[in-house]
This record gives sequence, C-alpha cells and structure tokens, in this order.
Amino acid sequence: MALTIGSARSYTSTSGSTSAPILSSSMGGSLPFSVSASHELVTNKQLGRQMRALIQGKPAYGWIHRLPGDVFFHIDDDVVGHTNMLSSNPIKKVDSVDPDGVRIFPLERDRKTAIVFRFHDPRIAFRAAKIAEEWANTYRLGGYDTDGVGYSDHAKGFGVTGRVIGALIGSGKFGTGARARLLKYRNRTGMKPKNVICSEMAILAYQLAMAETDDGFIKLDAKHSIPSTLFRYFLNHPGHWSVVSHRHVPNL
Repeated sequence: MALTIGSARSYTSTSGSTSAPILSSSMGGSLPFSVSASHELVTNKQLGRQMRALIQGKPAYGWIHRLPGDVFFHIDDDVVGHTNMLSSNPIKKVDSVDPDGVRIFPLERDRKTAIVFRFHDPRIAFRAAKIAEEWANTYRLGGYDTDGVGYSDHAKGFGVTGRVIGALIGSGKFGTGARARLLKYRNRTGMKPKNVICSEMAILAYQLAMAETDDGFIKLDAKHSIPSTLFRYFLNHPGHWSVVSHRHVPNL
C-alpha cells in the first residue's frame, strides 16, 4: 500500500492495481482527517527521499543477505509504499493486497525498488514470518481462495477505500484499543485477524510473535498505521530495527 500525495485525495497501491479516492463524495463528503493522518500524508515523500542515504554501503538483497521476517518497503517516486515481509522460505515474501488479502508470493516476481529492514532478534523475526504465513490465502487455479486473512470487507461496500481510510483516521499510538484487538486475535485459531492492509499485517505479525513487555515490541496501533508510519517507527528505533539491504535501486 502506498500513498501518493498530489492533492492528497487519492490512494494508489504499489502492490499492483488499485487506485481509489480517499476523500470522495461517495463517502458522504470530505472525511475529517486527524492531525496524525494529515502528518502521514505530508511526510511520506520526505521519508522516501531518505532512501539513498540510508542504503549507502548496504548490499543488494541477495541470497546470503536474506533472513525470515525481514520487512521491506517499496519506494515508488520517492513515496514510501507497500510493506512486505520475507517468508520462512527465502525465495518468497508475504504481503497483503487488494483484493487477494494475505498471500505468499515469489520474491523474484516483485521487481519494485525497495529498502529492507531487519529486526534485532532473528528468533522473533522467524516467528513473525511463520505467523504471517499462517494467514495466507491458498493459491490455486490462477487465483487465491478466501481461506485466510482478507484485505478489506468488500461486502460492506467500503473495499480498499474504507480500509485505507480506517488506517488514516485515528492515532497510530499503541493504546487500549490496539491491546484489546491483540488479545482478541491471540484467542483465535492461528491468531487470525479478519482483514489487514500491508503495514497492518507486518505490525500484527511481530506483535503477536512476542509479549508487550518484550524488548522491541512494536508500540503502534496496527489498524491505524500506514507504511510510512511503520517506516518512520523503524528509523526511530535503531536498537531494534536496522537497514540491511536494498532491492532494484536504479542508477545506484
């Protein structure tokens, strides 16, 4: 999932094919963005422009550099975009896209420019990757089943637009609401949420892989965090997350 700025009125998925208005009249007029949501939109490109400085001296993301649970962000026209995780199988990634939901996807088919972050504890990172994999929808006959975690509840008529609006509105700070949702997921088979956007998937997988008191627990409300929220969180917690690599960076 990526947010292009422009007039701050459109959402474009760098994962593939979806583009939809986020402040459209179809939702009953302009939506009341919070201060935090407006801040996310304004700073998105500023974060993306840091990529070249962050990857200086870092290797390209080859076989020997991959570890399960690595989190990487697409950078498209200086925009921090779609969030991905490396699966426990280093030739595949896990992500969540509209309309398929969570999927396991061949890494080599993802040719987007990206920056790669790594968690400080590889055991927890592996656990997070396995949790995300458990949420994946089964691929067969050229498409994905609906036996895993979805992206958005289209039956309610909101679709991708509603899910992104939900991420933008409200605070991304970890609090009672986020804590209650985590408890709900922990009590489900496979700890499965119903729907997640890409950044939400990565955050929840790591949160569910550890206790809130563990060192490095991501203190974000996954439901109200977009990719740039998570990207900035990683930058602000260098003791837990570090830039280790990059993918498909032109003219490097």
